[in-house]
Amino acid sequence: MVFFAMFLGLIWGILWAIFLQRHPMGQFLAVKRTWVTVVIGVGVDLLICLLVLDLAAWLLVLAIIGFSSLGIITRSLHNERVEIWGILDEFTKAGSEQEGSEQGDLGAGGYHCSVSSSTARMGKGDGSRRGANGCADVAASGQDT
Repeated sequence: MVFFAMFLGLIWGILWAIFLQRHPMGQFLAVKRTWVTVVIGVGVDLLICLLVLDLAAWLLVLAIIGFSSLGIITRSLHNERVEIWGILDEFTKAGSEQEGSEQGDLGAGGYHCSVSSSTARMGKGDGSRRGANGCADVAASGQDT
């Protein structure tokens, strides 16, 4: 059973790596939500360990890994919250600087962002320089809309 569990771990690791490398959702998780990929990977590893450990030993391992991961998960969730609120703040600022047209105008900060009912369009779509909020920094580049 030990060799089967090790083989299963090998196959799982290879399949997980391929998913993270090739699938769009896997690529997003690997870049933006790395902690989730670790939780999933370790979670499946723990399930595989059920094949070779008695329940009492497995529960002890689960508790140790679970408690040791609380700090990094809390840190990651906090950082994601800060990042999301920062993006929303910048997007709201850019939206409030518009003069009301759906195409959007340059606000006082020189950002060109617009929002329609179903999509959000940022910048001019011409590869122009992007500011911290992802909008085209038109004032800095000297371009006009």
